Amino acid sequence: MSDSPALHVPRSVDLLWEEGQRRLAAQSELVSRLDSKTTPLLGFGVAAIVFFQTTASRLGDDPSSLGSALAILGLLSTLAVMYPRTFSYAPEFRTFLQDGDRSPEEARTLYLGNIRTAIAKNEARLDMKTAWFKVAVWIYASAVVLAVAATIGARG
Repeated sequence: MSDSPALHVPRSVDLLWEEGQRRLAAQSELVSRLDSKTTPLLGFGVAAIVFFQTTASRLGDDPSSLGSALAILGLLSTLAVMYPRTFSYAPEFRTFLQDGDRSPEEARTLYLGNIRTAIAKNEARLDMKTAWFKVAVWIYASAVVLAVAATIGARG
């Protein structure tokens, strides 16, 4: 049988384990949805650079340079949202293998803390990704305002 000492398994371990797994799954879905929004932002950033570079003669050098700089900053912010693409699951499979001789209830009890740690790490990463996403959107919105103002100014 098992050479590992038996653990006391609280009755609530199954509930805590399932809730932790649900929370990890929800976090994974949030990260996936945020990542799926970055591709259109990258396309917008490239389009903004093209717009400001091709209309430089009409808009003027200063608005064109500022718009291009904003678009580049937006691209960099978008890349900060995309990378690194890490997500913590707990426990990792190789960790489970170390205690493969334990009962499922004992393994769950042993690794409940790892789930809490993974959830906390994922929250911190998601907060950072969300902050960079907001920065990118704000920068792109500023580039749009600049493009509209420069276009109106060039006509008037």
